[in-house]
Amino acid sequence: MNRLFLFVMTIILLSGNIYSQNIMFADSTLGKHPIALSFSIQGFNLGGGLMGKYWLSENYCLRTALTGTFKDYNYGDIDWSRYTRIDINIGLTRQYCMRNNLSLYVGGLVGFGWQESWYGGSSQGISRIYMGSIVLGVEYWLSSGLSLSGEQEIIVRKTFGEQTNDYDLSSSNSNIILSVYF
Repeated sequence: MNRLFLFVMTIILLSGNIYSQNIMFADSTLGKHPIALSFSIQGFNLGGGLMGKYWLSENYCLRTALTGTFKDYNYGDIDWSRYTRIDINIGLTRQYCMRNNLSLYVGGLVGFGWQESWYGGSSQGISRIYMGSIVLGVEYWLSSGLSLSGEQEIIVRKTFGEQTNDYDLSSSNSNIILSVYF
């Protein structure tokens, strides 16, 4: 049973690889515009960031990102609480072209960041964050130099700080990304 599963998965991955190689660069202008500046919005978290994309080949894209999350809370008896996080990531995505203007992608990112939490008006200190994530997304080409993407990240984080020293596994980042190619 395991051999059959492995055989079927190999055929699926290879057929997707062959199919996507012929369409994406042949029918688009990505070969002329391999660099993109992207802007992301992280769902309802009042966060987002600035990204860069560089196409290494027809199917592989190198990504870098500078993102931030800013939240204010009110916990009843505590006057106010604030959370600020800045992340820097780098990663690689693999595109699977479905049509001329639509592609699926999967990839991975690694990065580091800083966060600061405030409770009741006093700082809880600055923490360092190390992270890795798996990215799943869909990219729709609005024109030859403009695309809109939606993606979901599954993230593993390790946080070191004065008040915290923990691991976190979440799927909290849902991003909408606008990319401008030049």
